[in-house]
Amino acid sequence: MTSLRQIEANQRNAQLSTGPRTEAGKEQSRKNALKHGLSGAGVVLPAEEAAAVAARAVGWNEALRPRNDVEQWHAEEAVVASIQIDRCHAEERALRIGLAERASVCWDEDRRLAAAVLARGFRNHPDRTRIELRRSPQGCDWLLERWQALGRALEIKGEWTEAQTALALDLLGTPLEFRESPNRLDPGPD
Repeated sequence: MTSLRQIEANQRNAQLSTGPRTEAGKEQSRKNALKHGLSGAGVVLPAEEAAAVAARAVGWNEALRPRNDVEQWHAEEAVVASIQIDRCHAEERALRIGLAERASVCWDEDRRLAAAVLARGFRNHPDRTRIELRRSPQGCDWLLERWQALGRALEIKGEWTEAQTALALDLLGTPLEFRESPNRLDPGPD
């Protein structure tokens, strides 16, 4: 809970924060959250794109020759949309290049992380999680590492703890409803 001293300090600080006062400051404040100008309400373009819109509008107005306000509006909308489309293409190219570079460096590590995240599903859906893990080499490695660790524990101690038994049942994909004895891990009469 916030103390009275903290509340009073917050109130004093708030009185000092009045926001921008000049038109230039207010204009800058409006642009603070601008990242790429491709989403949100209204058309907000970075300065370099606003310049590109103005330059393209000149050329397109000469080519389209709008005859009335409606055609002029359509021409302006087409110009802005075309600049945004160009930006989307550039963003997509950059994203694809970045993903390709990352894949060349981190592919296996990312897949191992994905397998570990997927393995969290054992708690609630061991049968489905086991099947999903077996669909990738990294998922199979994850399963194999757990089986090997369980094998070492069994060799050293001769038995598993309750948690290790639960893990083995997870690795077998045994649904939670079927874990009461007898199960696949219980020794048979032989």
